[in-house]
Amino acid sequence: MNWDAIGAIGEIIGSMAVILTIVYLSMQIRQTTKSARSASGNQTRQAAVDVLSVITGNIETARTYTNGLKNREELEVSERLQFDLIVFQMMRALETFFFEHQERLLSEEQWLGQWRGVQSILQSKGGRESWNSQKMYLARSCMEWVDSNLDIRAGATA
Repeated sequence: MNWDAIGAIGEIIGSMAVILTIVYLSMQIRQTTKSARSASGNQTRQAAVDVLSVITGNIETARTYTNGLKNREELEVSERLQFDLIVFQMMRALETFFFEHQERLLSEEQWLGQWRGVQSILQSKGGRESWNSQKMYLARSCMEWVDSNLDIRAGATA
C-alpha cells in the first residue's frame, strides 16, 4: 500500500467522522428543542393554574371577578383594583405565551387555547375596560396583536 492510498483512506474516515458528528449534533439540538418546548408548556400550564387559583381560592375574589367581568365601573375602588390586578396577571401570562409562541416553544394548538380563554375575558364589558386601562404596560407587539385580534370571535383562529 502506498502513501496516496493511506491518505485517501484517512480522508474517507475523516469525512465519515464529520458526517457522524453532524448527525449527532443534529439529534442533540432536536432533543434540546424538545426539552425547551416541554418546559415551556409546563410553565404555561402552571401560569394558567396560578391565575385561576387566585380566582377560585376565595369566594369573595371569585365574586369580585365575576362582577367585574359584567361591569367593572360598578365595583368599589378596592374591588376594582383587585379585578384589574387579576386581569393584569392574565395579561402578563398571555404576554409570556405570546412570545413563547413566536419563538415556537408553544404549539399553535396550545397558543390558541390560551388565547381563546383570554379573548373571552377581554370580550366582556369589564374585561375590555380593564384591558384598555392597563394594556400599555405590556410589550407593544403583544398589545398590538391583542388589539388587532380581540374582536375576532372565539370560534375563529387568530
